[in-house]
Amino acid sequence: MTAVVEEAHELVDKGVLGAEDFRDFVFTNPVTLWTAMNPDFFKGTVVEGAVEKLLEQGNGSRVSSPQTITAGFAT
Repeated sequence: MTAVVEEAHELVDKGVLGAEDFRDFVFTNPVTLWTAMNPDFFKGTVVEGAVEKLLEQGNGSRVSSPQTITAGFAT
C-alpha cells in the first residue's frame, strides 16, 4: 500500500494535483463512495476516527464533474 500511495503522490510532486486534490483522491472520494453504500464501512478500522470527523464536518467529495477529475492532465 505504501508504494501505491508514494507513486500516486508523484502527481503532487509534479504539480499536477494540489495537496487538497490529493487528499480528495486518496481519502475524501473513497470515503464518500463507500459510506454512501454502507455508512458503517469503516467501523472498526484504523481510519474510523478520521472518517467520522470528515462526515461530521459534512465534507463530501468536492468533485462535481468529469472535467474536474481530469483538470491538469494533458489530452
